Amino acid sequence: MKSILASFRKITACSLTISAFLTALSIAVPVFSAHAAGTTTLRENNGRLVLSFGHPEYGFPLVMVYDAQEKRAITKPGPPLWSVELQHVSGKKLDLTNAGCDNAETDRKGSHITLTWSLDEALEKAVTAGKDEPAQQIRAVCTVQLDGNRAHLKLRMYNHTTTWSIRSVTFPSIELVQLGKTDEDDAIVYPFASGRVVKSPLRKDFIFGDEQNIDCPGKYSSSWANMQFCAYWDNDGGLYIAAEDPLASRKTISVQPADDQASISVKILWPAEDIGIPGNDFEHPGSIALELFNGDWFDAAKIYRQWVMTEAHWWPAIGAEGRIDTPDWMKETAVWARTNLSDESVEQTIQFAEFMGVPTALQLYNWHQVPFDNDYPHYFPVKEGFRAGVKKLQDAGVRVVPYINARLWDDDTEDFKTSALPAATKKEDGDYYIEIYGSKENLVPMCPTTALWKNTVKTIIMNLVGPGLDVDGVYLDQVSAMSPVLCYDPSHGHPLGGGHWWMTDGYWPMLEGIRKAMAEEYPGKILTTECNAEPYIHGFDGYLTLHYQYNDMVPLFSAVYGGAIQQFGRRYKGKDGLAHCMKIGQSLVFGEQLGWINPGILDQKQTAEFLRDAAGIRYKLLPYLSSGEMMRPPELIGQIPEVSADWEWAWPDKTGIITDSAVQQGAWKSPDGNIAFIFANVSDDNISFTWRLDPSRYGFGKGNLTVEPVSGAAESLTIKKAKNIPVTLTGHEITAYIVSPTDD
Repeated sequence: MKSILASFRKITACSLTISAFLTALSIAVPVFSAHAAGTTTLRENNGRLVLSFGHPEYGFPLVMVYDAQEKRAITKPGPPLWSVELQHVSGKKLDLTNAGCDNAETDRKGSHITLTWSLDEALEKAVTAGKDEPAQQIRAVCTVQLDGNRAHLKLRMYNHTTTWSIRSVTFPSIELVQLGKTDEDDAIVYPFASGRVVKSPLRKDFIFGDEQNIDCPGKYSSSWANMQFCAYWDNDGGLYIAAEDPLASRKTISVQPADDQASISVKILWPAEDIGIPGNDFEHPGSIALELFNGDWFDAAKIYRQWVMTEAHWWPAIGAEGRIDTPDWMKETAVWARTNLSDESVEQTIQFAEFMGVPTALQLYNWHQVPFDNDYPHYFPVKEGFRAGVKKLQDAGVRVVPYINARLWDDDTEDFKTSALPAATKKEDGDYYIEIYGSKENLVPMCPTTALWKNTVKTIIMNLVGPGLDVDGVYLDQVSAMSPVLCYDPSHGHPLGGGHWWMTDGYWPMLEGIRKAMAEEYPGKILTTECNAEPYIHGFDGYLTLHYQYNDMVPLFSAVYGGAIQQFGRRYKGKDGLAHCMKIGQSLVFGEQLGWINPGILDQKQTAEFLRDAAGIRYKLLPYLSSGEMMRPPELIGQIPEVSADWEWAWPDKTGIITDSAVQQGAWKSPDGNIAFIFANVSDDNISFTWRLDPSRYGFGKGNLTVEPVSGAAESLTIKKAKNIPVTLTGHEITAYIVSPTDD
């Protein structure tokens, strides 16, 4: 093993190419398989996945994740498997890694190993000489279990000290290397907005996840880090990497080029529970999963979906017609408007709904007398004419869902210091957090574990949905958009800093209580929220996806959560018809309810008509798009042009120019097993292409299939095996086909 490590150091020192590095790894694998002295190598029954940990002298580094089928390394040695930030009662901070620990030990039982490290010697060296220090002991224990092509890793730290506190733990930390002989077909996906793919990532400068950088999304759970996995692959397979944490603990998921610019660093930082309290332990819920797979982002999403369905505490109850606890009207809604309350907007919204000709909902703003983002949470009394306007909209068939903020309290309200301050989230120094938006007010995120905030949010919602105002639901801004705040107020009763308490002691019981009260007293009402952080799904009926506004997006979130939550809306600004049509087409095939658009869009003929066509197709495909599961997007053959437009959304990117395919395509399976294939031409030009339909890729048997067009002049087909189907779409045409087994 020492000779192998020496060869690795030599390769690094000589700055050889990645291909040479991989060659050295390939040569080394037979040695690992032979269990060379000092190494710990796991492989179950000559399976595809091989994990090799280095000599205890070096702290059991993860030497490589190896794909025995493709005979190649996925990762390289170098980064510490874990690191920990400690704080002494004196204030001194200390960073340690597995590489710097003494007395490393291993206990192996077949494909299961336990690695143990002692931090004692490093702690003794860190304290000031001459001071009396009690015996210090921190043990790090990592268990590793192989199960076929999958490995489960779990890290625990036992802190038996009286003077040291664990602040955060980074685990795992791995570096991905080029796959195969070229990086041209390499790609990585991470859970940014709807999901983002970076092709040839070793050539790109991208950053996802930095705990200290607010402009670098990656803090889970939030709108820009909404799930707990990423995946890296090429044409011959890849690696799924996930923190399969069923309690949704606060963490930062980082995916970015490594320091050597020749690999990709993937790591997860976990803020500890009870930061600052000596003797606190660390244990992350669930396990880290590493799994070799074939395919691409869609296949990785299905691996994660299977875990979510069986283990995650937020997966909702789903029946033959979708979410059991979501009212039918919400699942049937095809398009959303958004506007402020006025006589003019009420009439305009009714005209919008009539033009669309499908079930329509309205997200209503500025219905309260206090200004927007000011004097929260004092929304009452409502503006004059509110109830009459809501009734008029409802009589016209429009569902009304007003806006509130379910996180913030304005600190210049009379009752903030007297009532709200004890329930506000606090920093380590005891001061409360402040967030400032367009109103320039000091808005304070409240701690959701406190009875005051739970009761405040519930009271507002029940007043709105009750008989006095009788709206159809309430939109709770920011809940799913913003990451959990690290609150340090000991009077709240939750662990200080990190952990899963924001969910398990905060918003989960809050939302459960509200939903139960609504169902008992005012059935048929809904709750929606901003953006798409996964762990709130069972508490809401809809997620506003206004932030799906980036290049290189894929429907990763839809592939995992189709049928579990209704996604709706994009942010529409300006008068660029092409940008609007691109958003509409993409929304449709991603499975979203359309719109969230000002009803005045009727003045923009091209956008209004394309939105109406898309909403009509969505309504015809309700069992697929509202209650079904997303399937692999259809394969298109031919030269499909790209289109570009300014989507007027540039954060955190530097430009709002989006380039995407002129033909948007998607596939969705209904609960009865049929599949709808959707194609939308977002451009002005006619486009012809070939649709490659392979029944075996969609789980159909060997019998005949009927391919029935939903609209348009195309004729139905009967097929039994893979077939190339020619399709021509005129400018701004949308078509769909239902594929189902024939009766005979």
